[in-house]
Parts: sequence; structure tokens; C-alpha cells
Amino acid sequence: MEGYIDIHSHILPGLDDGAESMEQTINMFKIAYEEGIRTIIATPHFYTGGKIPSLPELIDCRNRVTEELNKSLPEMILNLGGEIYYSHECIKLLKNKQIPALADSRYLLVEFSVMADYPYMKKAVQEILINGYIPILAHIERYDNLVKDLEQVQEVIHMGAYVQINAQSIIGDNGFTYKRITRKLLKNNLVHIIATDSHSDEEKSPRLKKCAAYLTKKYGEAYTNELLRENQKKIIRNQYI
Repeated sequence: MEGYIDIHSHILPGLDDGAESMEQTINMFKIAYEEGIRTIIATPHFYTGGKIPSLPELIDCRNRVTEELNKSLPEMILNLGGEIYYSHECIKLLKNKQIPALADSRYLLVEFSVMADYPYMKKAVQEILINGYIPILAHIERYDNLVKDLEQVQEVIHMGAYVQINAQSIIGDNGFTYKRITRKLLKNNLVHIIATDSHSDEEKSPRLKKCAAYLTKKYGEAYTNELLRENQKKIIRNQYI
């Protein structure tokens, strides 16, 4: 079976609020494998103004994890990326190769404050696009000031942004509000990527099976495949979705 691709995961050990140890990282990969995931893009948090892992540190961590994976889960593929908290400084850091895009592509996984207003997010999307990158808005269901009006979501998509939502939100594990929002976005064809946003091998683990079953039943295999695999392939290949 060709596996799912997860582009949002805090799976590298000791870099952020995700996996705390190599043991936990490998446990997360084992869960992901059982859930049908075969490729993961690790996306540690990058907050400008805070402590940011250097690119050599990130590459070294990826290499150590890959070495461990080769012993037990050689089928798993690990790529590098980051969940970038948007600020004006992040573009400069990207251009200076201090923080990573997704799998060496032009795609950026971009996070905002849950209180960010729509004009600010729209301006951020414009700045990212002008500088030659393609923004993917991480867990968009959290941004009340954006998703309260679906026309606003449509507008940022028409500008050139893409939308990612969390699998746990769809199945209701993150509460009724996020479940309602994500299903409304799906119904209106305003989602491009579903990811785990996993942080551990316990509560926020990398699970997609239950979400995939719901999507297949509700929307069919083609749409499910697009949201869990095909669009992610295009990101890794640096192609337009």
C-alpha cells in the first residue's frame, strides 16, 4: 500500500514542545507506520526572537533519527521542514537559509496567533508570495478571525495560499467547535492538506486512520487521497497543488 504523507509533525527529539527523546520519536514513528503513514516532514516550531535550532542542528537531528529508523522501520521516509510563526523577520531568515521550508520546496507551513486578525493574515500571505514562497496556513481551524467568514478563506486561497487542518479536529478529538469548523471547510472544498500535528506518542500522536475512514465514507476515495497523499506529493516535488 502506498502510504499517507504527513507534512506537520513535531517528531524530532528535543527541539520544541514535541518529542522529548529518541525513544519517544521512534515510538511516534511506529504509531505512524501502523496508521498507514510512510512519509513524514518534521516541522519543529520556529519563533523569530526565540531560540531557533540552527539548520546544521536540524540536519544532524534528522540524520540521527534516520539512522535509528533504518534499524526498525526502513520503509519510513523523513524529510525536514518547520512550522514557522509568521513575523516580518522570518522571510529574511528563510532567504539566509536559517529556517527551512518544507522538504527543500517553496512551500512554507505558517502559523499565526489564534488572535491574529484577517487583515494581518492577508498581508502576511501577500508578503510570503511576493518573496517567492507558497504559504500553507497551519491548522486554520484555530484562527477565529479568519474562519468566521468563509469568503475570507476563499480570498486567501485565491491569492495563492493553501489550507491545512488537523486530523484530530475533523474527528472531534479537539472539541466540537473545531469539528464543526473543519467539516464546514471540507464541505465547501476549502482544504488542501490534512496532517496530524503530532507532538507525542500519547494524546497527540500521529494518527490518520480514523480520519481517513470518515473522509472516505463521506467524500469518497479520490478526495481522501488528494487530502492525505497526492497534494503532499506535489509539495515534496515542489509542484503546484
